[in-house]
Amino acid sequence: MSNSEKKLSVLEIYQKIGYLDYGQKKWSSDDRLKVGNMLHDDFYMATQGIQAINYEKERVDCFGLKLESDKTLEAKERFARAMKS
Repeated sequence: MSNSEKKLSVLEIYQKIGYLDYGQKKWSSDDRLKVGNMLHDDFYMATQGIQAINYEKERVDCFGLKLESDKTLEAKERFARAMKS
């Protein structure tokens, strides 16, 4: 698949048909697309390391779970701030 055949995201489709131009003129559709992509990236980074415990398996210790990296914690904080604003 070449760049011209790249599958567009929903935000890119909305930008293409003009939906991201509505609202306050303070922000352009490019600004909205950029912020939407940043929000997506932070959400993905913040949730990538989520693990669940399988309670059907016998457990002896609790050392199987990894601590979250600084990068993941920073992404979670950025995502939470973005959602709050």
